[in-house]
Amino acid sequence: MRELKLHTAEFERAVGRVLASSRRDASDVMYRLMRSVMRRVVEITPPGSEGVKGGTRKAQQQGQAAVAADIRKVYGNAGDAYDLLAERSAARASAFWMLHKSGDDNAASEMLRSSRGVSFSPFDDGKAHKAMMDKRGRVGGKKGKRPIFYVRNGKELADYIKEKQSHVYWLAAGWKEAMTKLGGTVPQMIAVHDAPGAIEFLNEGGRWVLRAHNDVRFASNVNDLERRIQWALDSQTQALIRQWDHFVKNQAIKQNFKAS
Repeated sequence: MRELKLHTAEFERAVGRVLASSRRDASDVMYRLMRSVMRRVVEITPPGSEGVKGGTRKAQQQGQAAVAADIRKVYGNAGDAYDLLAERSAARASAFWMLHKSGDDNAASEMLRSSRGVSFSPFDDGKAHKAMMDKRGRVGGKKGKRPIFYVRNGKELADYIKEKQSHVYWLAAGWKEAMTKLGGTVPQMIAVHDAPGAIEFLNEGGRWVLRAHNDVRFASNVNDLERRIQWALDSQTQALIRQWDHFVKNQAIKQNFKAS
């Protein structure tokens, strides 16, 4: 995975204040803080987003819908082929459907090809889908665009979509190793995946350094992953600032109480 460039100065200042005011061991404090940062990273990694926390059923459904929409840009089923024919001729659509249901898919395919210039063929086990995926693992084009290929066995297509949907948390699972080494856990729907990842958390001359690796093949090509991780870091920074403000306020109250 390529190295991400993050703005950490404000976070480091906030951490410095926490370390200066905490009675806990510095190592314990840092593990707690880094665990919290990584939890936010997991939650914001697709299918999670700023509006939908990763590791939840809602995020899973959001990711599954995106996977299905991508695959449907490539493949349509017999019903989609019927609708395509019906746009121009209800009679041809009905004839196509009759041929398909009677098992004469070769004749149905010829009708679809001669009328709309597209194929009606056996499912290719996802080869066309894989060939059309970009480096992010996505298929280009607008959501809901007309499929390129129409497959005869709709169940095979549905099974393929379902299988691909089962991996929506693969990218997020690339952070599982980091969370585990920091003493944390990830939600079960993420934990079931053994995606590659690693972490180094070191004290280098009094300076704590965290290097977390998400080694999922397409991780470095997720366009906004850097922005998402920066959001997680900034979110944790704001939490630390609020914690510090609360500490200062309490100290002031204690001083006023003693003075009185």
